[in-house]
Amino acid sequence: MWIPEDEGYPELLREISLPPEHLFIQGEFSKDETCIAVVGSRKASHYGRTVASHLAEGLADCGFTVVSGLAQGIDSAAHKGALLKGRTVAVLGAGHDHIYPKEHAHLSQEIRNRGGVISEYLYPTTPQSGFFPARNRIISGLSLATIVVEAKDTSGSLITATFALEQGREVFAVPGNIFSENSKGCHDLIKQGAKLVHSIEDILDEFQYLSLSNRQKATSSSVEVSLTLMQQKILSALEAEPIHIDQLAVDLSLPVGVLLSELTQLDLLGLAKANPGGYYIKEVL
Repeated sequence: MWIPEDEGYPELLREISLPPEHLFIQGEFSKDETCIAVVGSRKASHYGRTVASHLAEGLADCGFTVVSGLAQGIDSAAHKGALLKGRTVAVLGAGHDHIYPKEHAHLSQEIRNRGGVISEYLYPTTPQSGFFPARNRIISGLSLATIVVEAKDTSGSLITATFALEQGREVFAVPGNIFSENSKGCHDLIKQGAKLVHSIEDILDEFQYLSLSNRQKATSSSVEVSLTLMQQKILSALEAEPIHIDQLAVDLSLPVGVLLSELTQLDLLGLAKANPGGYYIKEVL
C-alpha cells in the first residue's frame, strides 16, 4: 500500500487535486513509469477494438506503459494490445477481491504478471456505480496523455478526458464513422481541441522530448509489397469493419471464387484478415 507521502507514490498522480489517500497495488509499478491512457466505449465496434489494440501495442513497443480501466470493449482491447509488446496497468473501480467484470479475471492476472493492477479501495470493497467515475481521475492522473478511441456523448471515457484536461495533461481522440453514436464523443473532443489521432505518429510527435525505444519501427511501414491491380482494387474496398465476401463480390463485380483466391493472397501478405463466417477486414499495419 502506498500513501501520497511515500517515496514510491507515482509522481504524476501526486500532482492532481485529489490524489488517492491509499493505493493498493498488485504486480509491479514504478513511480517513474511513462504512462499513456487508452480508454473508450464498453460497447465498442470491431473498428474501435482494432484501433485500441493497435495503438496500445505500438505505444508499449515504444516503452510506454498503457493505462486503462479493465472494462469491456476499448479498455480490454488496449490491455491486450499492450501485453503483446510491453507493459500495461489496470485501475479498478472496486477492491482487488472483486475484479469487474468477472470475465476479466484471467486478463487481470496477465496484467499482474506483466504490469500492475491498482485500486484505491480496500480489498473487500465491492463495485459501486460511483466508484468508476472516481477511478477515472487515477487513470488520467497516472498518464501524460489520455487517448479516447470510441465514445458516445454520455460515455464515462469523456469523464477521463475531462479529468486529463483539468490535470494539465494531453487529450487525443480517434475519429470514427460519422453515422455511429460511438463516434460522437470523440468528434466533440476534436472540435473542442483534442488532438486527432490518425496514426501512432500523431501521438509520438507530442513526446519527442522523451527517449523512446523502437520509435522508428513503430512509425515506419513494416512491409513493402507489390500488388496487382486487382489486389489493389480489393484492398481499397476493405475497411476495419468486417464485410462479407458475398457483399464484396457484388461491390467489386467479381466471381466469389476469384475473389476468395485474391483475398487469400492478401491474407498471406498480412494486408487482409479472414474472420469467421466469411467476413474480411483490412489489416491495420
